[in-house]
Amino acid sequence: MKSKILMKIASASLLASGLIGGTAFAGTPDHVLQDHGTIAGVNTENRILTITEAKSHEPRNFSWNHDTRLLERDHLWSRSKPVMADQLQPGEPVKVSYQKQNDQFLAKTIVISHKKTAAASAYPHHS
Repeated sequence: MKSKILMKIASASLLASGLIGGTAFAGTPDHVLQDHGTIAGVNTENRILTITEAKSHEPRNFSWNHDTRLLERDHLWSRSKPVMADQLQPGEPVKVSYQKQNDQFLAKTIVISHKKTAAASAYPHHS
């Protein structure tokens, strides 16, 4: 009986420490998150990228600044190359690495790929 109670206490303690640690980690400002979807809109003047998230299909806005890396990848195994903000086009698949700052999402890296090459990379041909 005592061992069952001790096991429950130990399990609850481990669970609580994991939740507290996870919450503390998620709240750190240097924690980089990722999201992906399709570009829904680009406001180059205000540096705002809107994407439609792949999972939720909801729009999400990201801001960018002079430190943000804008990249293009031709296919999954190619190297990314720098692009200009005006090359971010609605309908293109995109992956965004970002940090939450205050109530905004600040993009650290924005990587676009073309529809045809993204689809080809998603389904590699087997010989």
